[in-house]
Amino acid sequence: MTLSTRNLANQIEIKDQGLDDLRTQIIKSIDLNNEMMLRSILNRQLSNRQEDYCLSCDSEGDCFILNGIIYLRLKKHEKAIEEFQNANWHLRSKNETWKSIIGMTLLGLALEENGKMHLALHEYKKAYETLAANLWRINTHDQLMKANEIKNELLEKLKELAVPYPSTAPSSNTAPHKTNATNSSIDKRDYLTLFSIPIYGTVEAGLNGQLHIDHFGMFTIVNQVEINKKAFDIYNVHGVVDPDRQITIKTNREYGWLRVQGLSMNGWDLPFNENDFVLFYRAPNALHQDFVIASNMDSSGEISLMVKRFDAARNQLLSRSTDTRKSYDPIPVDEQHQILGIVIAMAKPTT
Repeated sequence: MTLSTRNLANQIEIKDQGLDDLRTQIIKSIDLNNEMMLRSILNRQLSNRQEDYCLSCDSEGDCFILNGIIYLRLKKHEKAIEEFQNANWHLRSKNETWKSIIGMTLLGLALEENGKMHLALHEYKKAYETLAANLWRINTHDQLMKANEIKNELLEKLKELAVPYPSTAPSSNTAPHKTNATNSSIDKRDYLTLFSIPIYGTVEAGLNGQLHIDHFGMFTIVNQVEINKKAFDIYNVHGVVDPDRQITIKTNREYGWLRVQGLSMNGWDLPFNENDFVLFYRAPNALHQDFVIASNMDSSGEISLMVKRFDAARNQLLSRSTDTRKSYDPIPVDEQHQILGIVIAMAKPTT
């Protein structure tokens, strides 16, 4: 089996009958090379989302991944990448490992077709390692055969794009490390590779991950950071469904640390506890389910910062707390509450 949108679409298992019928229509349209039919399906999908924001649907991940497949077939690569990224957020949050593997592979295809080879390699590698780590969960011969076919194709893709596999990072917590374009693989331990990042202050208010800089040359790998003379362990706010848990720092972004204050975000899988630090980069927009830094303007016009989770469908900022003494209602994104940055990692005090 070759890695293609058609073959991967055929591997997606969708429980919702309506969406599964839609998947069948998409596959048929691809087989017939019927671009008009694909555009019609996509327009219907977008119209449905615009009308009800999918409020009653529990299959947003499936919708995103099907839309991404259509965009990719129509050569709308940026839109395909966006849809697959959104799909993978949803699938990771629901621990749908098989669909996550398909989603990462499709995202790799979209990135490769768009000429973003390094990012495509990252997604292929994540898909391969996640699949290899979860083969034991597959309990039927047919499924195991399909999984092994995809695994082998992913390995061929990695070889084709000239990445030695596997490789590991150095064991030292803070030792400088030379790397190059063919040796950027990261091991399973949590670590950062970073340049100087300022501490800005506090932010009102979770899984182990890794951070690496998105260029090649000299950089420093650390498993912990020291902030205000205290040691902190690094955690990835995206979760650990996939074993390759890198967090990418791009040199063209402005990053900073903020200290968490309050209890409004301590109810997530990875709790944002008081005195934790969040690592963010400045950005005016976010994707659905991103953890964000947002402004909070009071009646006097004074602005403070808060960390929340972004609900793109409702254009709201969400809290989740174990504190039953207070109510934390959704906050609309408006002039008083604007997205200022995206949270990519958390630092918790070392125990």
